[in-house]
Amino acid sequence: MRAFSCKWYKLMLDRQISGSNLCPVSLRKWCGLLETLSHALNSCSSAKEVWISTLHEDTSESLLGVFWSLDKESFDLFYICLWSIWSERNKAVHGSHVGSIEAQVVSIDSFLREFLTFLRSQQVKVREDSAKNLSWTAPEPGYVKLNVDASVVPGSPFIGIGFVLWDHLGHVLAAGAQYL
Repeated sequence: MRAFSCKWYKLMLDRQISGSNLCPVSLRKWCGLLETLSHALNSCSSAKEVWISTLHEDTSESLLGVFWSLDKESFDLFYICLWSIWSERNKAVHGSHVGSIEAQVVSIDSFLREFLTFLRSQQVKVREDSAKNLSWTAPEPGYVKLNVDASVVPGSPFIGIGFVLWDHLGHVLAAGAQYL
């Protein structure tokens, strides 16, 4: 997904976005700069305020630099911010009311919480369904099956590994476990 995002961002950087070629988010702050995708999502004063208010990042140097430095938890927030900045820009272009930065940040936070709640509910459903359908099957005649597992205790310097080797009748041929 990151590779796609980078290619898309690079492809779109040189495209002009609005017919007037000037930043349409003038209802908030007039910057008077030529609008490009980079300006709309990164260097516009309104976009900068959103980035600083949500990710607490200054995107002046590079939006991609911020993107690559994100931890897993901030990744969804990054995309929701992009979507929100673009949506507010479209409102301005099409003559709709553009809200305050504060209202936009509240909306981003609310959307992120709803999105994460939805994702968690879907993960639970997938895990429950997967657990019901799991059953071990022996290998075909002439083959063996190797099952392996590992365990890590947070804060411990050790890990445990184990294996079981099975024949086609389901008999154990070999098994072992080791702390590393």
